[in-house]
Amino acid sequence: MEVSVSTPKLVPFLFFTFLALKCFSNSGTRAQLIPQEEVKVLQAISDKVEKLNWKISQRSCSGDDGFMNRYIQPIRGNDIIRNVTCNCTFQSGTVCYVTNIDLARNYLSGSIPKSFSQLPLLVLTLIDNRLSGTIPAEIGNIARLESLNMQGTSMEGPIPPTIAQLKNLIQLRISDLSESGPPTTFPDLKELKNLRYLILRNCKITGQIPDYIGEMKNLYTLDLSFNKLTGSVPDTFQGLERLSFMNLASSHSASTNNPIWCLKKGLPCGGKPQYDSLFINCGGGRMEFEGNEYDEDPNPEGFSNFFSGDKWAYSSTGVYFDNDRADHIARNELSLNISGPEYYKTARLSPLSLKYYGLCLLKGSYKVKLHFAEIQYSNDQTFSGIGRRIFDVLIQDNLYLKDFNIMEEAGGAGKGITKVFDVDVNDSTVEIHLYWAGKGTTAVPNRGVYGPLISAITVTPNFRTSSKRPLTGANGIAAALGVLLVLILIVVLIVLRKKGFLGGKNSKDKELLNLKTGYFSLRQIKAATGNFDPANKIGEGGFGPVYKAFVLQEQGNLIELVDPTLSSSHSPIEAMRMLNLALLCTNSSPSLRPSMSSVVNMLEGKAPVQPPITQNKDTNGDAKFKAFETTSLDSQTLSSYSFSEERLERRVKSMDGPWIDSSTSLPSAKDYSSPSRLLKNSGPVTW
Repeated sequence: MEVSVSTPKLVPFLFFTFLALKCFSNSGTRAQLIPQEEVKVLQAISDKVEKLNWKISQRSCSGDDGFMNRYIQPIRGNDIIRNVTCNCTFQSGTVCYVTNIDLARNYLSGSIPKSFSQLPLLVLTLIDNRLSGTIPAEIGNIARLESLNMQGTSMEGPIPPTIAQLKNLIQLRISDLSESGPPTTFPDLKELKNLRYLILRNCKITGQIPDYIGEMKNLYTLDLSFNKLTGSVPDTFQGLERLSFMNLASSHSASTNNPIWCLKKGLPCGGKPQYDSLFINCGGGRMEFEGNEYDEDPNPEGFSNFFSGDKWAYSSTGVYFDNDRADHIARNELSLNISGPEYYKTARLSPLSLKYYGLCLLKGSYKVKLHFAEIQYSNDQTFSGIGRRIFDVLIQDNLYLKDFNIMEEAGGAGKGITKVFDVDVNDSTVEIHLYWAGKGTTAVPNRGVYGPLISAITVTPNFRTSSKRPLTGANGIAAALGVLLVLILIVVLIVLRKKGFLGGKNSKDKELLNLKTGYFSLRQIKAATGNFDPANKIGEGGFGPVYKAFVLQEQGNLIELVDPTLSSSHSPIEAMRMLNLALLCTNSSPSLRPSMSSVVNMLEGKAPVQPPITQNKDTNGDAKFKAFETTSLDSQTLSSYSFSEERLERRVKSMDGPWIDSSTSLPSAKDYSSPSRLLKNSGPVTW
């Protein structure tokens, strides 16, 4: 059987078959592989950097077991990002190279592997990790590198000079090198003419700013803050026409002789220090809390801003990434249930550095209270709950809080927390510095909320001071009344002095001292009580303090209290017995007062006049009771010794008049006047 095939029909069939096979080989069967040498480099990086956990193969850029379709999808838990981008256009689409590595906020530790230099990278981002060691010099060998970001890693300097070899760099961001590393001079960057973003913040750079920086015509952002630079800003900076942001804060050492006050180191007081306290409602209006009035701080500006008043000042520096118009006052926009004082409802924040200065403070120790509440991030399951705010707090250049997280410390969003520190002020100024060291999230919930945040500041003295500070509310009214009373008292004292009632040299003062109240003059009473010494005080009465019965008795005699009109118509012994018994019955210590039956026996002469005998078995008793007991024993001794009936008998025999002998039996009460007539009607007596 003969089969014939038409040639015109066979040619199209073969042509389409060839195209199908070609397309099939290009789509699925042709491998896009990473060179074996680069696989070893990537695996070495994974082994070197802790917690990276890469498993690299030649198919990691194209297969399901590696970077997944040429990159690792962003992992958004706590804003961790692992972007690895491949370029598979080499050798007709058969070879892939890793060009972008973004390992921001992965909390990776260890040192930067030198192996990075063997990759054809365009972008290397290691921001906000716990990397240590020095920046390897081999970084300069990544010739194609366009962006190098190492902010907030706490690595050590110096910046390697090989950075000068990276002529394609558009961004160079290095910040917050470890304090343990050595200082470094300004790196040689004059060949990096394509730079748009140059950030060398807090890198311990010394010396002057090079003139060639002003020749970088494409420069848009320049941040050289918190270094130790000297000299002036180069004149070439006038040619930076595209420059939008420049930050040199706390970088130049300002002289105290600088005519511009805001540039003087420590912002010294222009006059005499006079304040001993400071109250600021950061980002909010004027308010009162616990009797103290907090100053308002409502200025929404914060982009390289400086504000000063009579008692305090603040400076804010930095710009939010990709959001240079962000507000610098935080408000509760998440409808959080904020607890605590009113000042927690607003706050001041800054993208980089925020400093508050207490001005013209008296020298001494102060208690600095910093009040915080997180009101822009939430702790719920929404996108805003992913945000993490981390910053440092320094006071007087001393680090007090490292990697401070308000929400973690307070136990949630919207909850207030206060940090208290004792700080010495020696040069009239206290400086409170809140600083973002590149850690935490920067884009959650948006690019204008990260950085240091503070709700209020309270500064009070740890020492007594005579300085006067204004009071408001109830305290102000009380203070005004107090001043008025003092003025009235001063006027009264002046009038009394002019009338002769005050002043020891005035003759009327002497007359007043010699004036008798009852049977003792004021001079005698002052001498007997030790000028009203509190040690002689035994209690308080309705008319004032009562001082000890026995000192006065040394200057007078109880028998003189008897009304002299009675003459000899009374028994002096009986009168003495009654007076001594009266002293016992009014003893300050109840335990030393006689019972009623004992009083009757003493009055009838059946028992001697003496206090009951007590034994203090409680050696650890109340100190106040012991003091009363001591006072009582003093009066007991004097009453039983100084004024015993035996002593009275001798006194009676020596006096004129028909006194009765002590051996004679006591007459009955009917022979004498009523006991109430025995006492003079002479008014109160101070014992």
